[in-house]
Amino acid sequence: MADMRANPDVKRGRPRQLSVRDAVLAGAGQLLLQAGTKGFSIEGVARLSGASKVTIYKWWPSKGALALDGFYTLVSPSIDTTLTGDVEQDLVTQVSAVLALFRDTAIGPILAGLIGEAQRDPELAAAIRERWLEPRRQCGVAIVEAAQAAGHVRPDLDPTMILDQIYGPIYLRLLVGHAPLTDDLAAALVRTILSGVLCRASDASERPARSTHHEHNWTRRDELAKAPSAARHS
Repeated sequence: MADMRANPDVKRGRPRQLSVRDAVLAGAGQLLLQAGTKGFSIEGVARLSGASKVTIYKWWPSKGALALDGFYTLVSPSIDTTLTGDVEQDLVTQVSAVLALFRDTAIGPILAGLIGEAQRDPELAAAIRERWLEPRRQCGVAIVEAAQAAGHVRPDLDPTMILDQIYGPIYLRLLVGHAPLTDDLAAALVRTILSGVLCRASDASERPARSTHHEHNWTRRDELAKAPSAARHS
């Protein structure tokens, strides 16, 4: 699905069409805030924006496409990524921002509605992945890859898999509502996942030690097994 937001590089000469498009987008965002995705309609946007339904359908092929573009008048296209060198703190800061957005603003319910609508609209689903999920995943990937480069996180792990395990429970709670999005959830999730992916300085030294001990045990067993046989031949 094409990004229908006004392009600042569009050639001049048709200011009327650009102003109508902006009015439609503003109306779409306003209607989402007022009625959510359940109350969102092309008719409602036409009423708020003053544009005709014919004009709206000229630019947006479906209600979902318009709702998503209206959604983007309410949120920033990405999230800030600050690399401090502390992977846990950087991830907690980022995850906390997303969690607060879902819990403390209208964005959470609206996004949940759009994701529900996307189950019946493949183009909307693809647009959500491309325009909402992917930019945010890349911000998280930058944090994990920096930690891998610094030797703090295991280099053999896929950063996106780590992020899926952190964000998965948040989206589950947003969509299913079986548990609240609490203040301590971000730190708890990050800490739990990092406990299994961080490099430990003792790992390299412990592995040879365990191997030597293992080999020693087998050597000792071989000696004990041979002892009776030697006694019988003496």
